[in-house]
Amino acid sequence: MRTVNNQEIINPESVEDVENILRQHWPDGWIPAKEFFERFDINQIDRNHIKSHLGNVDVFKIADVADLIWDNSNYGKADAAN
Repeated sequence: MRTVNNQEIINPESVEDVENILRQHWPDGWIPAKEFFERFDINQIDRNHIKSHLGNVDVFKIADVADLIWDNSNYGKADAAN
């Protein structure tokens, strides 16, 4: 296990891996938007980007968040190029 600043480095290989990681924190399949933004210290610009894709709602579906993270990651962009 590799760490940086006492945080474990993860290497998801698919959108399903991202979804499984999120389910470790929110096993019921829903993520309260405010808690998500605060837990990961997401800035206002990124919050607006997320809301523009997922809606200005109180809770997000884990599958939708996982898709958005994957599609906006280097992994997702490489996956789409293939």
